Amino acid sequence: MRRTGSKNRLFIAIPLSPEVGRRILEYQTKHGRQPIKWIPQESLHVTLFFLGEISEKKNHKIIYKLESMLEKREPFTMNLGKISLYPAKKARMVWGMFNNNYEEFRALVGDLSELLDEFVRAQERSKVIPHITIGRLKSRVRSKKVLEEVLERPLAVRVETVVLFRSHLTSEGSVYEPLYSFPLMGI
Repeated sequence: MRRTGSKNRLFIAIPLSPEVGRRILEYQTKHGRQPIKWIPQESLHVTLFFLGEISEKKNHKIIYKLESMLEKREPFTMNLGKISLYPAKKARMVWGMFNNNYEEFRALVGDLSELLDEFVRAQERSKVIPHITIGRLKSRVRSKKVLEEVLERPLAVRVETVVLFRSHLTSEGSVYEPLYSFPLMGI
């Protein structure tokens, strides 16, 4: 039972289609012997905005603001073009990197930042890199080239819905619970 006045660890993200999840799972299976903690398929997403610890009483206000803004946005598509290690020096993660539509993604991040500035410190939109965290390195990888792949045909990620998630930290890692979905309808 949650106590009154408790806080939720919240973030806003783009969910992935089953097809995108399946293709990422194929990559994870192919490289399964590497020293990597793979992100489960059901937890894969593209983070737009991390809200952090937010009191439950603010949730409804956040949902109302998000719904009002996101229903006006048009859906768009981003293409997943390569998988690489990040950051380049002293890599700690395996990322799926997008190769187009940074403008639409960054505009959405910027609008979210402005909309939610009363709840959290604004994010610098130019520093947000659209990506999917596919895995976290447990130790150094002998050859980065083994893990890095340019996809022969980019994988389209259609952004039609944005989701407000609650993150639960467990001994096994983070578990993401969708709280509310916001369709992009362009109205």
